[in-house]
Amino acid sequence: MKTRHLRWFIGMFGLQGCASEPLTTFDAYGGVRLPDNELAIIGELHGPVAGLETITQGRSVIWKRRASLEDQDHFFGSDVDREQIRLKPGRYQIDFVLWCKSDYAFLETGSAFYVGLRKSAELDRIAGHTYSTGGKHWGYACRIKGVGLWIEDQTEKRVVAGDAPE
Repeated sequence: MKTRHLRWFIGMFGLQGCASEPLTTFDAYGGVRLPDNELAIIGELHGPVAGLETITQGRSVIWKRRASLEDQDHFFGSDVDREQIRLKPGRYQIDFVLWCKSDYAFLETGSAFYVGLRKSAELDRIAGHTYSTGGKHWGYACRIKGVGLWIEDQTEKRVVAGDAPE
């Protein structure tokens, strides 16, 4: 139990993902593998703090996250799985979350992590564009000014959903 408390303490002051963490890519379409310039790519490119949950088109679930951040016991070792999804161009419903943490959540559930913000956006994905989730918070304080959760079009360098903090 002491190890778990130490890992929690370290994590309370260091939950900011970086781009060196593992990145798993999923092809969320059928048929032959297509080159990136014919697809829209969305991922957790800035780290797992802002994560994807589900991607749907119409009534069909195209992709669903395989594990939540709180399920990844190796998190405090900076080895968090980030996910990237390759999609055919089109309109998709994207559900995404901002992971936060608190000592209260840890004491109640054994995990310091909880969903601080949850957003959903219906967006047109454009071939050749790369999109990334982005999130910002101040440690455990997920509901104060300056907190943000967004999706950015990395190709055009602009926020296309949610709200980035100023």
